[in-house]
Amino acid sequence: MNTQPMSPPRNILISLETICDNRIALDRLAELAALLQARLHGLYIEDEDLLAIADFPFTQEVHQHAPTESVLDRKRLEQQMRSVSSQAETLLAQAAKQWNVEWQFHRVRGKVTTELSKAAQQADIVSMLAGNRSSYRGRFLPREKAEIEQVMVRPCVIFPPQITIGEEVIAVIDREQNLTRLLEPAHLISRQGKRPVIVILQTKDSDALHKQVEQFFAAHHLTPQILQLPLRELSELIALLNRRSPHMVLIHADNPLLADSAPETWARQLKSPVMLIR
Repeated sequence: MNTQPMSPPRNILISLETICDNRIALDRLAELAALLQARLHGLYIEDEDLLAIADFPFTQEVHQHAPTESVLDRKRLEQQMRSVSSQAETLLAQAAKQWNVEWQFHRVRGKVTTELSKAAQQADIVSMLAGNRSSYRGRFLPREKAEIEQVMVRPCVIFPPQITIGEEVIAVIDREQNLTRLLEPAHLISRQGKRPVIVILQTKDSDALHKQVEQFFAAHHLTPQILQLPLRELSELIALLNRRSPHMVLIHADNPLLADSAPETWARQLKSPVMLIR
């Protein structure tokens, strides 16, 4: 177990082909970059598997908002990808400008999982949208699943499909070994963003943890609200978080409550983004 503080992030990777139409998520990531003094790295991946499918003459495109079909043409699909890529770059630039953070944008063509895995090697935090096609449970080939799991070994910010506007920063702590790695980013986000911080201690015997949390925040001249809640099921945590609708939740990826459920499965049930700390 790594008990060292989380290193200050330098790059936050955004997979723009999955998240560019969610302006709240982009804004939340730009704010996070500003608070953590990190750079946004927007990546748009032109899916070569989808382009390959368009080469087949019998491939039909079903329109989402109209009961019609048309031939899926590769040239038209490439034009659509370039158009969406340009729009994604514009939205990224606008979000970065609003929060005064550095940013960069790259467009690549390849397999989504492979390109995302390569880009993640240079990132400190990776962002994903729960339930989107970037979900590794939606990838059935063993190699693709392995590539996405390599992405998930880094700290991740996972966004639910619908995001509410909240104020609180909530850190969920299950054991002493994870204390510092969770409280360091929590205090930076809450202090720089002037947001209230809530610390949930989910173990029964948490008096010692309670004291350590108080000492940590006292050193930073902050006073958190500390809740001692012996949570036994993930559903209890999800219900609690949805009642409070926080700005962001921080939880360690090794938390026992998450052991039996893939991140994008439980994140879809939330109303707030979650930072999975490693």
